[in-house]
Amino acid sequence: MGFFCLLVLVRGLKMYVGSVFAPISLVGLLLKGSVVASVAPATSVSVIVPVYNGASSIEHCIKSIMDQSIRPTQIIVTDDSSTDRTPRILERLQLKYSNLKVIRNSENLGKAASVTKALDHVTAAHTAVVDSDTYLNKNYLASALGTFKENVVGAHGMVMPSNTDSIVAKNRLMEYLHGQATYKKIHDRIGVSFVAPGCCAVWRTDWLQKNGVPTDTVVEDMDLTWDAQDEGNRIAYAPEAIAYTEEPYTFRQFLKQTKRWFSWRPVIEKHASTMSTGLKALVAWMMAESICYLISLGVFFFALFSGDLLMAAMIFGVDFAIIVGIAIYQGRKLDYDVWQIVKAIPSYYLLRIPTMLIFWSTLANPMRSGW
Repeated sequence: MGFFCLLVLVRGLKMYVGSVFAPISLVGLLLKGSVVASVAPATSVSVIVPVYNGASSIEHCIKSIMDQSIRPTQIIVTDDSSTDRTPRILERLQLKYSNLKVIRNSENLGKAASVTKALDHVTAAHTAVVDSDTYLNKNYLASALGTFKENVVGAHGMVMPSNTDSIVAKNRLMEYLHGQATYKKIHDRIGVSFVAPGCCAVWRTDWLQKNGVPTDTVVEDMDLTWDAQDEGNRIAYAPEAIAYTEEPYTFRQFLKQTKRWFSWRPVIEKHASTMSTGLKALVAWMMAESICYLISLGVFFFALFSGDLLMAAMIFGVDFAIIVGIAIYQGRKLDYDVWQIVKAIPSYYLLRIPTMLIFWSTLANPMRSGW
């Protein structure tokens, strides 16, 4: 019993420190951090939108870009040989928006190649890459651009699900609320970024054109983020910038997307000799947390099936209180209804173990090509 209590204490302390460090670290703003400054009216930004069969979302996506408080110089949509109504919708939108340019690939080339193709046409000082199923809040570009100073070459904001209709979307709501209230802010305070999300990142155009978008890994956004940091540059996080992205509706879609997201071992292998001390520490931290979760899960099930219900309740209670508490705290800051978050809790715990299994299986056998 003493050994199990020690494990629970370690797990509880680990989660406690990881969960409250972000709010405490806001004190770090007095010293340094990605403080959003006012953006000069002359600041220019082009937006690249790669799309493939995005008929259900592309118009909403482009409207959210056009409604930005900083009007983009141009929107370049690369249609990756869509077979649905996307081309017709884009033709109609071109008549409506004079700064919308459409490039159509004769064959399906993939996201990285589509973004690279559009880069040749960019004229602005900054380039945002926005997925066709992602919608930006009105000040997204202004907030992200306000973090560009010193050696910052890329910036991104907070990603949230655009709806919570499905089990997967409810699960993601909990994941995003918890993770972005803690980890993203901690990473930003220590000056390191694991990934600038490919659905809504903003880059210095000259740097992006010089380096290009990696095509040799399936998590090109993480690969690009590490490329920037290998050179000693910084990726800034602007929590005031919020993007809403559509989540999978079926478990098959969830499995495919999550497996691709977790296929970052090839990126680590690629950057092994060049990654900074901060990135090494970040990877070690993530692996330690994953291992600790396995240990605590094993102890929980051992206690449950051996009849030690008090121990099982303690483990689950600590986990539940911290995860849910932070999700509600962060959700209220973002004007989410508490009941909406409460309804998402069962989905989160339903998919938590499958997510863990996908993580470890993908770590052993990651995707190295394709989508």
